[in-house]
Amino acid sequence: MQQVRPGPTAPGFRRRGARVVTPIWPTAGLSFGGEYNPEQWAPKVWREDVALMRQAGVNLVSVGIFSWGLLEPERGRFDLAWLREVLDLLHDAEIAVVLATPTASPPAWLHQAHPETLPIDANGNHMPQGTRLGEHLRRPAPVRGSTVADVLVALLHDDEAGLGTKVRSEAAQRLAARRPGARPPPRLVDRAVTVDILLPWADLSGHRLVLVPGLYLTSPKTAAAARDSAQVLVTWLSGIVGATNRVLPGGYPGAFADLLGVRAEEFFPLSGDEYRTLDTGWRVGTWTELLGATDAEVLARYADGELADVPALTQRRVGDGAAWCLATSLDRAGVDALAGLLVEAAGLRPVVAAPGVRPVVAAPAGIEAVRRQEPAAPSCSSSPTPMPTRPSTLKVATCSPAPRMPRR
Repeated sequence: MQQVRPGPTAPGFRRRGARVVTPIWPTAGLSFGGEYNPEQWAPKVWREDVALMRQAGVNLVSVGIFSWGLLEPERGRFDLAWLREVLDLLHDAEIAVVLATPTASPPAWLHQAHPETLPIDANGNHMPQGTRLGEHLRRPAPVRGSTVADVLVALLHDDEAGLGTKVRSEAAQRLAARRPGARPPPRLVDRAVTVDILLPWADLSGHRLVLVPGLYLTSPKTAAAARDSAQVLVTWLSGIVGATNRVLPGGYPGAFADLLGVRAEEFFPLSGDEYRTLDTGWRVGTWTELLGATDAEVLARYADGELADVPALTQRRVGDGAAWCLATSLDRAGVDALAGLLVEAAGLRPVVAAPGVRPVVAAPAGIEAVRRQEPAAPSCSSSPTPMPTRPSTLKVATCSPAPRMPRR
């Protein structure tokens, strides 16, 4: 069905005589726009919205995504007047519309009549109506303005590195779905060690331990920054390609080869039901490498399979710290044991404990314990005379703003 309305010609519309006809596809050329939720604003704002869209070259918007409660305020009673006004404004501006189904935001009357339609959290519990927008915004209120304290571990993650595994080597493509993600290692969480999730080019100063899990796409700058950390762990399939997704010269693990003091000659991915054992007793799967320790101490070797006696875990001393290389994927027992070695080497302690004091929180396994601190209070200076309590004799004190807390 074609809509006909007079007006000037814009991208996505074609003129037929004195009429402007919209094509079947929303726009004739490149579609540019996004989601538009006018129901969240007063009608007087709509005209300004549309004018700014036209000025920006927007020619396509989606409408009605969260409007079920307005379109059907009561079961069986529909109110489309506001939607008609919005669509007319957009059409007059020659902005095409994708009319959404508003099921993303069910109305309160539906949940009251059918509680089984309420959303469910990860534990299978029904959440209250409107949780998607309101509840999540209220939860951080008690810690508003505070900052995370004692963050000494950084985990480097970059979505582009994940994309790189999907468009290059065949071996990497097989591992893309199993690549380590942007989540703190469960064993560090269980030890109440707070972990920062950072981009590879972030400032790593102040972190005692830097984790580099499966950072396939990276740069020598990231390796240089990691070098300054007390302890750094680089896992399998890291540092392989640079920013343009081209293999870095010098042999695997590319950007991290010199830091780690190792060279990998060949990759040996394992199928889903294949496992190997290390001489430490740890079980490994998913990935193995033919690794050579050129300037590093071997901490664990493969005990079986085609890579028997080949290094799997190495450590190279760097200044007062060390660079660790893990060329395989450990099972939970192995991850727990390695996490213990790293925590000890980095001199970390649980964030819920104070020196010489028992932990104030006994966090069960799987619960992340984080200590937060209040913003620093203003620092004030006055005469050494004790400040009197009577307002009439109160001396003036000069205050300087509190130092700005670094962002993480």
